[in-house]
Amino acid sequence: MLLELEDGHMKMKPLAAAALAVLLLAGCGGAPTGPEPNPTQVYDRTPVDIPAEPEPAEAPAGTEPEEASGAPEQAEYRIERIRAAAENGRPVREVDLNGDGEVEGIIGALGEWHADEVIIVDSGGNHLVTLNDSLPPGILGRVDLVSVPGVSDSVLVRQAGTPEDWNGIEFLWMDGDQFVSPWGWHPKTNLAFGQDYAIEPDGTVAITGSLAGHTFVRRYQIERAAGDSFWPYQAVLTGEQVTPGPYPTTAGDLLTALFIARWYDLHDQIELYMPDPALREVFMAQDFRRVLYEPLPVRTGRLVDGEYGPQIEPAEPDEDGIVEFMAAVGEYEGGTYWTGRAAIGTAADGRLVVTSLEILDQGWAY
Repeated sequence: MLLELEDGHMKMKPLAAAALAVLLLAGCGGAPTGPEPNPTQVYDRTPVDIPAEPEPAEAPAGTEPEEASGAPEQAEYRIERIRAAAENGRPVREVDLNGDGEVEGIIGALGEWHADEVIIVDSGGNHLVTLNDSLPPGILGRVDLVSVPGVSDSVLVRQAGTPEDWNGIEFLWMDGDQFVSPWGWHPKTNLAFGQDYAIEPDGTVAITGSLAGHTFVRRYQIERAAGDSFWPYQAVLTGEQVTPGPYPTTAGDLLTALFIARWYDLHDQIELYMPDPALREVFMAQDFRRVLYEPLPVRTGRLVDGEYGPQIEPAEPDEDGIVEFMAAVGEYEGGTYWTGRAAIGTAADGRLVVTSLEILDQGWAY
């Protein structure tokens, strides 16, 4: 479960635990187990007598005549369960997921955020795996079907959360009769973390996100693991890029940008945000860990004691420019936080800068 800062205090992300518990099953080389969905209702297809429609007028050259009834032509499906689901109005698709010449079926909407299950069945209609089946209330899921060159032409990409947030992203495909998912995006999980992804022509997977005007791009290659690895595929990091956005104009954004620069070794940015060399030396000597999953914003305001640890009540810097803050790094279960006090001043060119910074406490939150 990952740590997040919400309403100024440390809080665990219920999404991470729910999604991780489900997604790790797929990474084990076998399809997750779960209850079978209820049998799909099949409409009565007994023929009835319908008065004949008049013959349609001949269509102009170069056009196709419309159906006399105006109804769309029913697609032909090879899997009876897929045909039944289509007749019930469910989005369906038949596709060869493992390249063996037999089609598998997908029941559920692809390429959009929703809270409905997406069910994968084999060529006989037997259940293989269900996606989006363990979403907490208020959480959405998205399943895409994409091609990753060098990996598979039919990769299922699933996310859980909300479109604007950083979410866990899993890449899942069939290797023979088993579903596999690469390990190595981040420690102890088969999930990448970001707001979006892109598949580049050479098969590189780019995971992207943004925070406080910064854009983050991590690029991976999916490779078969060497030897008899428990995880047959791995995601290998090939590059990471963090690009700052417009210069911060608030105390919160300034401290967030400062810590992002510290976590990602953006030394030129640190000099901009904290121009005093002596202060900068002390700041750089402090161990603020590394971002392993996703960057979190630094909260600023007034520190107060809460039931489960320190909290931040929103507040502007006082008349001396002093503001209290909380920074955090999420880890696999829980995370480390730092509380402190900083003075925000103005440089000669009008930019906000950090003129003093003191760490008050460091702790661990679950």
